[in-house]
Amino acid sequence: MEFIPVAEATGLIVPLGEFVLRQACEQIACWQKAGLGDIPVAINVSAHPAASTELVGMVARALSDFDLRPNLLELELTESAIMEDPEAVCRTLADLKDIGVSISIDDFGTGYSCLASLKRFQVDSLKVDRSFIKDVPGDEDATAILRAIVTMAESLRIGVVAEGVETETQLEFLRELRCAQAQGYYFSRPVIASAVPELVAAYGLIPPSPRERVVPPRLAIVAPLVGATTAEPGRGRL
Repeated sequence: MEFIPVAEATGLIVPLGEFVLRQACEQIACWQKAGLGDIPVAINVSAHPAASTELVGMVARALSDFDLRPNLLELELTESAIMEDPEAVCRTLADLKDIGVSISIDDFGTGYSCLASLKRFQVDSLKVDRSFIKDVPGDEDATAILRAIVTMAESLRIGVVAEGVETETQLEFLRELRCAQAQGYYFSRPVIASAVPELVAAYGLIPPSPRERVVPPRLAIVAPLVGATTAEPGRGRL
C-alpha cells in the first residue's frame, strides 16, 4: 500500500518491474530443468511500464534469455492501470499479444469501468476482486455482479478467475455460476518457490511412473472448477 506508490512516483517501478520479470522467467526455467514441466507464472505490471514501449522489449528479452515459450508468462494489469492511458496501453498489449504472452485484468471490478474496452484490449482473463467473493452467496448484490461478469466473459470468450476463495460454500457457488477458475486460501496459502515442487507432486501434475501410486491432490493455488484440461487425476493446477 505504501511501497508501490512511492516506487511509481520515483520511477523505481521500471527497474523493479524488470527485475521481477526476469526473476519469474528464471524460476520457470529452473522448474523446467528440475523436471517439474511447464509451470506458468503470472506477474503484476504497473501503470507506467504498461504504457511504455519498453515493456515489450523487456518481455521479449527475458523470454529469449531464458529460452521460454511466451505462453508460460502471464501479465496482470489492474483496471486503473489500463485506463490511466488507454491508447498507449492498448498498443502495448497488442504488441505483447503478438509475442504470445497472456494478459489478464487483476482485481476486476474495483477500478475504472472498462467493460466497453475488454474486446479492444484483447485480454485473456478477468480476475474478479475478492470483495465480490467474500460475501457470496449471501449478498444478493455481489451475487448479481458476479453472475453478470461470468456471463459477459463467456460471451466475449474471456476466462474468469475468482480471487479470495476461502470456503467450500463459496467454491460450490462459483461452480454453479460456471466460473472456470478460482484461487485463494481454501486451496493454499502463499508459498515460496522452493516449496512449489512439493505442491506439484501433491497435485499429481508430474506424470507418475507405472510403479508409483497416484495420490489425488489436496491443495490448489489456482483451481479449474469446470472443464478442466490439466493433469489427471486431480482438480488443481498452478
